Amino acid sequence: MSDIREVSFPMSLPKEPWKRWLKVAVGAGLGLLMPWRVTRLRHGPVPDPLDFVDRQVITALVMWHRSRGTLDELTAIHRALWSGSQATRFHLQADDRFQRWWIEHNSAVLVPLAMRIDLLPGRVHTLCEIGCGMGSVLRHCAHRLPALRGFIGLDLSVEQIGVTRHRHGDEPAMRFEAADANQWIPRYAEPGWAYLTQGGVLEYFNEAQLLALFRVINQRRPALFAIAEPIAHDFDLEHELRSRPYGTEHSFSHNYPYLFEAAGWTVVWRQEQRFDGTRWLLLVCEVRT
Repeated sequence: MSDIREVSFPMSLPKEPWKRWLKVAVGAGLGLLMPWRVTRLRHGPVPDPLDFVDRQVITALVMWHRSRGTLDELTAIHRALWSGSQATRFHLQADDRFQRWWIEHNSAVLVPLAMRIDLLPGRVHTLCEIGCGMGSVLRHCAHRLPALRGFIGLDLSVEQIGVTRHRHGDEPAMRFEAADANQWIPRYAEPGWAYLTQGGVLEYFNEAQLLALFRVINQRRPALFAIAEPIAHDFDLEHELRSRPYGTEHSFSHNYPYLFEAAGWTVVWRQEQRFDGTRWLLLVCEVRT
């Protein structure tokens, strides 16, 4: 997995210090010579594919913001990287994650989610997966949550959604939309939806974006939310309330229980797992009318 992420997502930094600082020096120099490149990477549109210069400048930006504690300002780059063809290549290369991550581990959230759906008969009717990728998890849920009648998959990548629609065209209850969840959900979501993220999706939202999303969905109650998200190995969920960047991709380790509760949700089930060298937090939360 690390090789796939290194190739696809250039916010990863080289492990060797000399390589890291060489890329930073080259990127900083190129940024000074071509400041418009820096502006474009910070505010978009980010080109796809990225060329050599963009990759070096991104390295310099990551190190600059990391030293100042302002990495949340680079969420636009994360969004752009997951919107383009690099994301499609990633999903195609990493499609075995469905078996290794979901079937073997993260699908544990389905049992408590199904139990909460049964407590709201007929009132929760649709499952929306944020960051659906290849759609394998949503299809699995469609076969195992018979109380639901609709299944919606959201993904940032237009290209990926095209692939996913073709792959699951035989499932009439499923539909897929190329959309940013923070824009699409406030516009289209309805009361009675359950939401799912798994495998590392919410880690690319900064804290403010995530809290805003939870609050918007709270206004469309009843609602359920199941997550299987990675967090930093040393993240203290009892005392560390603020989100912080972690890992080679500089995504965010969030205190999900705290953020859900701050947005008015109730955590009804919680579990932690460790596999593939990653710490996973699994939650099911709800808001009722």
